[in-house]
Amino acid sequence: MSDCRGKVGKKLQGTGGGLFALALHGGAALVIPAAIVFGLGAFGWNAIVYVSAGELAPPELAAQAVSVAATVIFLLPAVSTPSMGALAESAGWDAFWSVIALLAACGALLAGTLRPAARERPASGSA
Repeated sequence: MSDCRGKVGKKLQGTGGGLFALALHGGAALVIPAAIVFGLGAFGWNAIVYVSAGELAPPELAAQAVSVAATVIFLLPAVSTPSMGALAESAGWDAFWSVIALLAACGALLAGTLRPAARERPASGSA
């Protein structure tokens, strides 16, 4: 894949996310460097989703795969933001981040079950 199978981005996201969660309890001197590390892995993730969707789909479905990915990327945050804001306001930030971590873990488990479909490739030399 275009991002070297996501290894660098996933490591930065995991490390940055963990540092950021811990730094929130330590003040601005810890939050700012942790936010920078987290940002290196978090910025651009949606572009990697688009590229991955286009690369993994059969060529005739690449545009449809990218458009479905874009719909999910923009629709889910719009739908979930009010309820997550209500959770943060009523139960506090620790509960909010715990729920976010749980949702991320569920997403990772689900993603681990997905297998790319085998693509038929023309034999070399054929047109």
